[in-house]
Amino acid sequence: MSLTLHSTWLAEAQRSRCRPRFLVTIWVASATSKKMLSGRSTTMTYPVSVQSVTPFSRSMDSWSRRVSTGALSVMLRNDGFTDSLIDTYGLRGTRVEVELGFEDVAEANYAPYFVGIIKDVVPSPRGILLNLKDAHAKIVEGTTIGEWHNVHPLALIEDIALDAGLPSDMIDTTALDPNTYSSSISHYVVDRSGCDLEGERSITEPANAEELIHSLAEIM
Repeated sequence: MSLTLHSTWLAEAQRSRCRPRFLVTIWVASATSKKMLSGRSTTMTYPVSVQSVTPFSRSMDSWSRRVSTGALSVMLRNDGFTDSLIDTYGLRGTRVEVELGFEDVAEANYAPYFVGIIKDVVPSPRGILLNLKDAHAKIVEGTTIGEWHNVHPLALIEDIALDAGLPSDMIDTTALDPNTYSSSISHYVVDRSGCDLEGERSITEPANAEELIHSLAEIM
């Protein structure tokens, strides 16, 4: 997947005295968001409630296809806006989007920086710290129970991710559609069986979602 930056974003980034800004969007409901900035903007009027945003890292092992979970911390100012936000919505487990832009760049031209879920909300003398984990954390920590018959691995991966608690709007259903993914990968597998074959039965104890998805990815 490639990232295309808007021409105004690129022009601003090349200025010797550019003023970077983070735009943090917290989705308190499926269609309701609260937004805040890390500094003054000439194109937006959202509250300046973001003190700092830490870097994050993420990597994939090319052989095992195992992905290490990315993390991000956002420090919010302890002001009336953030106090009301936390008192009203709690925020833990909420989806967050972080975008990067500049003081004079329009919101529509900001670049995506991080998408994840709030794991912890920690008050501190400096403000309110939001510890974020990327979507992969839900799969790492999630479990699933079930049985599937004659199901394509891609469709099964989507089902396991949903069962582990990953929000549906964070799943690329097109990429996981066996009909559009690739005509060369069209086999079926049975990952769980309810049949009594030589004493084998369905696994009824919670199984780690990440391990199941990795096992399915490795056979493709």
